[in-house]
This record gives sequence, structure tokens and C-alpha cells, in this order.
Amino acid sequence: MPADLRLVAADDLQCDESLLTGESVAVRKVATTPSDATSDPRRGAAFAGALVTRGRGRGVVSATGGATEVGRIARDLGRASLSRPPLMIRLERFSRQIAVAVGVALLLLVGVGLLRGMGLETLFMMAVGLAVSAIPEGLPVAISITLAIGMRRMAKANVIVRNLPAIEALGSCTLIATDKTGTLTLNELTVTDVVLPDGARYVFAAGRDGGLPVADPASPAGADAETALAALLHAAALPNDGRLVEDADGLHGIGDTVDVALLSAARRGGLNHEEVLDAHPSLARIPYEPDLRFAASFHAAPDAARRVRIFVKGAPETLIAMATGMDTGGRPAPIERDHLLRQKEEMAARGLRVLAFAQGEIEAEPDGDYGHRHLADLTFLGLAGMQDPVRPEVPGAIAACRRAGISVVMVTGDDPATAAAIGREAGLAFSDDEIATGGEVASAAAAGEAALDALARRARIYARVDPPQKLAIVLALSRIGHFVAVTGDGVNDAPALKHAHVGVAMGRKGTDVARESADLIVTDDHFASIVEASARAAPPMATSARWCSCWSRPALPRWCCSSSPCRSACRCRSCRCSCSGSTS
Repeated sequence: MPADLRLVAADDLQCDESLLTGESVAVRKVATTPSDATSDPRRGAAFAGALVTRGRGRGVVSATGGATEVGRIARDLGRASLSRPPLMIRLERFSRQIAVAVGVALLLLVGVGLLRGMGLETLFMMAVGLAVSAIPEGLPVAISITLAIGMRRMAKANVIVRNLPAIEALGSCTLIATDKTGTLTLNELTVTDVVLPDGARYVFAAGRDGGLPVADPASPAGADAETALAALLHAAALPNDGRLVEDADGLHGIGDTVDVALLSAARRGGLNHEEVLDAHPSLARIPYEPDLRFAASFHAAPDAARRVRIFVKGAPETLIAMATGMDTGGRPAPIERDHLLRQKEEMAARGLRVLAFAQGEIEAEPDGDYGHRHLADLTFLGLAGMQDPVRPEVPGAIAACRRAGISVVMVTGDDPATAAAIGREAGLAFSDDEIATGGEVASAAAAGEAALDALARRARIYARVDPPQKLAIVLALSRIGHFVAVTGDGVNDAPALKHAHVGVAMGRKGTDVARESADLIVTDDHFASIVEASARAAPPMATSARWCSCWSRPALPRWCCSSSPCRSACRCRSCRCSCSGSTS
């Protein structure tokens, strides 16, 4: 898209808006008029930088250049950072304390010297000597060495440091505001559940390279359940326009994300896409259309010369209405529509995106003309639930954060139901009233900083937020007393990454803009690496606290020594040691 548009016509139009939202699933667009008051106005608009993945549309330009959504992100990135690293704040406070202590000591020295009749030259030399001896000349060197040691330790935890003060900032953070897609999740739409009509359930491991599907012991699986599963996977692989490509970097998908997810599931179920296509020569296709809500393909039956097999995938409600029977462990049975709809609702309640599958068989047409009239007497095969799964290491990492006293909040452009489901699976602790939407954030921001700060104290999940709102949330969390670390991987995360106390970008799948805006880069994209890096950075800061105490104590009172910047770092949540400040 060259500019922001208000759509006046949309024909099966879908746009990839991951640049703005971080969500890789294409967004379906609808035409609107200026008087429309839709619940989600973004559906009636297209944004500069978004990619059209499907369909056609026409719109009226509503913004160009710096006035577009992506232009607002660029403006936020052009501003100086609104948050300062905790180390710099503590260094300034420590410097002021030293200046006050030295000033008071000099006044006392001069006063006592004058009362004792000492000469002005002698008093001047003594004052200069005290001032010089009170200043911890080795403090900058000690901090630089300490941060360099921390940088080396963090590199072993797969974290690259771009800004040295961020090492101490990560060790001192009290809250992590994390993106969902690509940070807590794999950023790969994946089939995680397959439910057959008889109730048998198969679970797929996260990721495209996961193992074979495993039958759920709690579900009733018949003797022929694997045959029924194979039939469903054939229906997933044949009416499919995606491709899987394997290279040195692993398995990659080409095409629609849903098609790629279905091909990956079929592959893990033992089906090779090319071999299946060779065994079932394609005769005709019915492409997916929004009005139809299904796609179908017609194939020559491999075991019968004059028979044609039909495979259909689509919305569960549509296919349940089209089918006349269902497969129960390899045996046909009359369809039970209420039962199948309950299965679909149960899967959707868990935050899964649900697709249904059916098959049929007809006599071959002499003229090879196949179409909608042949989609009769279909057999319902089952349901597949898809989601962007949580990374396996995330629940343990979030539990470690909780034990260390660090709060974790999720800030995402996804819808509230999906955000809540992923949050619970990741191990975040929250209640329903602690979920805030972008609309609530916008209303609170319009009411003033006090309202936004009150929302930040309450919420733990932020859903449907745009990039400026992410930044507003981070600044509100800072105002209420948190040292905030922000994690993200997309262009939409860049403003928050730049203006947080410490920004942490994903290095493997993160965008260049996110990496350039961050202070730290996680090379393996694992959320757990951030927690490990924080623990590795803490011991050098504790050692530096003892060094600062030793150099400061001969000339300064203990209270001033104990308030050194490194002492503050030593007492952060990740290091519970108590430095006495002794020279031993």
C-alpha cells in the first residue's frame, strides 16, 4: 500500500499488516463509508506499507508521508529516548551526594581551621586534598570493567549488548513488557489439535519440525482412528496451494499461512505432499471465496478408474451443514451436527483457529466438468485447531521471573481472546478484569496521564494496541515506579524498544528496525535467554559494589558509600547479597 486508505470497495481483500501489528495472519478488509460506525474501524482501512496478499480493493487516500500510521512510528523513532538507564540515574544521584558531602566537609574544615587560627593557604591546600581524596577516581574504570565482564557473560547466554548501561538496567528491571508473536510464541501458525467426529483427539508438537501426532489418552480413540486421521490429513494436503521448502536453515513455507500449517501437519503425519499429489492426479478445483467459506479439489481415485474423489476444507459451520455423514473410526455414520458444533466451540474457546474437513466420491464425468453440483453426500472427517504456539521454554522463564520479583505483562496487537489464551498457556497470572484493549488505552490517554497510570497499575494483558499505544503503556509503567524492559521483534515494537529503560529485540526473526532500536539483541529468539542473561549480569555488579565501597569509604561516611550506583545494583531483585563496605 502506498498510503493510508479508507476502503470504498473490497473483493476478498486481505492485507498483511505485520509491519504495524506484529501479527503474521492476514487481515480481511471490508468496504466502509464515512458514516459507518464499525466495531473495528481498522477493518475498513488499509495502511501504508501493508502487503496485499489476496483479492482486490479500491479506496480514498486518507493520509500520506509522515501522517500515515507507519509515519507516526518513524516520528517516534526520531525522538530522543524518553527513558534513561537506571545506571545513569544512579550515577547522577551518587555524584550529587558526593558533591553535597564534600561541600559540607569543606565548610566544617574551613570553619574549624579559622577558629584555630590556621592560615588561608594551609586551609586551601587541605580543602583541595580532601576534595580530591573524596572523589572515587576509580569508579568510572570499575563500572566500565564491570559492564564489560557483564557483556561477556551475557554473550554466553546468547544476548548481544549494543549499549553497555543496558546491562545494569536489565539486572535492575522490575517489569518486562513483552510482545506476543515471535517472543512468547514461535510466530508460526501450527496445527496443534485434530479432533475426529468420534471424539478421538491427536496432539501435534509445537513448530513445523515437531514429531508425529500423539493420541490424547483422555480421548476415546477407536482401532481405526489412525485411518481416519490419515483421511483428514489427505483432505488438508490436497486442496492446498502452499509449499514446504527445506534448506540449510530448516523447513520454510511458501504461500498462505493456513495452507502451510496444514501441509506441515500432513508431513508430520507421514504424508509427502508431492507423493500424495502424484497418487491423486488433480482434475479440478474450487478456490476459496469468502461467500463460499470453503475450498475443494477433485482428484482421480488411485484405486478406481472411473471414480473421482472430492476433498473439502473450510469453515466448520459450512462443512457441517454440507455433509450428510461422518467418519467414526473408519466407519460411516449419520451426521450429528450438534455434537460436531460442540466440538468446534470447545476448540475455539481455547483460542484455536478451527477448520473442518470432508470428503466424497462420485462417478467420473465424461467431459471432465466438475463443480459445486458435485458437493453432495460428503462425509465429515473432523476438525483441526491451529494457533501460533507458545515457545516451550516460556512458562519456565516466566515462573523464574515471578520468583525473582519481576512482573511480566503482555502487549500485543492480537485480539483479547487469543491474547488471554496465550497468556494462560505461557503462565501469566491475571484475571479477566486485568485485560485491557486498545480502545481502553486510547480512552485513558485522552483523559490524561493519571487515568493512563491507573490503567497501567491494573492491567496485565494489553490487546489490540497499536505502536503509539505500546509506547504510551511503557511510559505509564515507568511513571508508576517500574524499571521497564521491553521485548519485541517487529517494526511496531520499535518505538517502545527505543524509549524503554532497556529494549530487547529478537535477533533471528526480528526486523532490522527493531534491532537498531534495541539495547540488547537475543540471538536465539528465546524469552528464557533474557532471564538467564539478567542472572549472568548480576554477579559482576555485586563485585563492583564492593570496589566502590572500598574506594569511597576512607573519605566519605558509610551512608554515602552505601548509596553508590553499583551498590543499588547489588541490592536489586536478582542479587540478594548485602555489601558491608569494609576494606577487608
